[in-house]
Amino acid sequence: MFSLGRLSASVLDMFEVFNETYARDFLCTDDSREIGALIIIDRNQDYPSSLLTPATYSGLLSEIFEINCGHLDLNVKQTKYKKGKLDFGFDEKSSDKNTVMTLDSSTDNLYGEIKHRHFSEVLSVLSSKAKLLKNEDIKALGIQEIKHFVATKLQQVTLYKQNLVNHVLACETIISEMSNKFENLKLTETEMLNNRNKKSNFTFVDEHFGTDIHIYNSLRLMCLLSLTQGLTYDEYNSLVSKYLLAFGYKYLYVFNNLVNAGLLVQPSSLKLSLSISNLGNLSDRLPKWQSGFQSTANKLKQLPTQPDKVGDSSPSYVFNGGYVPLIAVLCSAILTGESLSEILTKLSALNDFKIGGSVVSKLKDGMGTLNEMLSNINLNSDLEFGCKDVKALGKLLKTEPNVGNIFPLKPKSVMVYVIGGVNYAEVAACDVIQTATGGKIYIASDCVASGGDLIFANT
Repeated sequence: MFSLGRLSASVLDMFEVFNETYARDFLCTDDSREIGALIIIDRNQDYPSSLLTPATYSGLLSEIFEINCGHLDLNVKQTKYKKGKLDFGFDEKSSDKNTVMTLDSSTDNLYGEIKHRHFSEVLSVLSSKAKLLKNEDIKALGIQEIKHFVATKLQQVTLYKQNLVNHVLACETIISEMSNKFENLKLTETEMLNNRNKKSNFTFVDEHFGTDIHIYNSLRLMCLLSLTQGLTYDEYNSLVSKYLLAFGYKYLYVFNNLVNAGLLVQPSSLKLSLSISNLGNLSDRLPKWQSGFQSTANKLKQLPTQPDKVGDSSPSYVFNGGYVPLIAVLCSAILTGESLSEILTKLSALNDFKIGGSVVSKLKDGMGTLNEMLSNINLNSDLEFGCKDVKALGKLLKTEPNVGNIFPLKPKSVMVYVIGGVNYAEVAACDVIQTATGGKIYIASDCVASGGDLIFANT
């Protein structure tokens, strides 16, 4: 079991308490288990995966439409984008009942085929499916064949046609909402990730706050810029002022919430007595976090060098080739690693990365009980039950690179649990890793949330 983040480490501690509280007879043997490894990760360990604009069909659906428990409200007149804009009272509200789409691959085969595709491919797939339906000539069938068709296939074909119409309507709405913003947004996000053209990136965000401000997506852009390239004192105050002028000073608390959540990095406050001329060299005094993101991402190979040439075989395609989600990196390392030492070397750039479960059990000198652990603990020490910091295992791994002979992983399956919400782009990226490695990846979380949903939850 692996954990990344403070909350995830606490969950591993709970596992140890559970194992100590209940008899070890309940623990499954190596031969009977279906999942080879468990990864628990905090959402704040990879905020960019939520803040970036997804390029997959399912990801864009969650950006535009309301999705609740796998049911999408196909309301083309009141999308998430329109609801977040400034309301001047000109929009017409429709009282018509909206269509509800069920995003379930087992009942909607068409959705199962296109959900993880890049959006640029979806319309061509839908067009080819429509042509196939059009070419079916029922008139050429005999009476008995028609009866058989009506009894067995008519209902399925009718449902398929309705699903096709719904998906076409959803695509048209996405195109209408995104219009020409998508290309510029994609380019700016890629530049942010690679720490290039900071001035033009801020200009883009600043213009967005001035001409096309959105109650959640504008904050989302601001947070992404803050995490990847940083904001100066003047830039931060400028964006905050424009947001409050647009939506009201009652939202002043929002920025404090975003800072507390780690989504927004507040620049070091300067003395009010400093003149504006003294702020010119602020960029030279920025803390190290400005380049920390790029440093970690490059070590983990999350930033492809040529985003335009990335194909569907790379998990980075979910963000137009610009970024590989962290959970995809973790799953790839664990599914392909030949030894524990190799895996930890690949993931050495991660902080708060801990390991527990059977690996730590192999390291125990004896089967000490929880009471024994509690009796030996000091008041000022941290209580680590089963999870241990991977850096503490460095000396041991030098002499025994594959502790317990657990790797290569058997069975070749991984379960990932994201504390704080997962998004459809991450699911699509893991699907690519699953196909490439021949393994199986199960993804779970407390919710499925887009970038706008994440900002809403922290405001």
